[in-house]
Amino acid sequence: MMVSLQKELSEAKTPNEQFSTGIYASKSIQLELRSQIAMLKSMRLDSPYETLIPDLVGFYQHEVELHQSLLEISSKFLAGPKPGIDYSALAVKMPQLRAELETTQEGVFEATPLVFMTLLDMKPDSQNHVSHLIITKQERSDLLSSLDIILKDQPEHGDHDYYVSSAMVLRAALLKEYKCADETWQ
Repeated sequence: MMVSLQKELSEAKTPNEQFSTGIYASKSIQLELRSQIAMLKSMRLDSPYETLIPDLVGFYQHEVELHQSLLEISSKFLAGPKPGIDYSALAVKMPQLRAELETTQEGVFEATPLVFMTLLDMKPDSQNHVSHLIITKQERSDLLSSLDIILKDQPEHGDHDYYVSSAMVLRAALLKEYKCADETWQ
């Protein structure tokens, strides 16, 4: 979704198209994040990962708030001049909000290795290595399919946003030679 929204934003020519597309993008992202927050709130992790889900929920909630601010500012510009609104201050606030969004997304990216670690079965194999995942081959396949959808049309190398980079890191980790929970132990 993020890639198509970024494409739409880059194709908007006039300021009104840019603000309108920005409103659509912010609202779409808010809806997706709220869905993710609801799903995450139903989950719990044991130690040492017990703070991972609340941290992710916090990042996502903050991102929802930032998108709400962007949505409100874009709406004011799109509505046209009204007395008592400081449009210069709003124009200055937009890049600040975008920078804060990027920092929030970076936090999610930095949590990606921990997300993968929650999939590891910490029981060592006969070689005393952690070599198994706690998910089955089918679950790993389903997760990889979901990541492939996210990464569709994304070049392997180059500049990516933090969410695409997170998906790439997670996919790379899942493609390593870990055995799944339903495979034999050695």
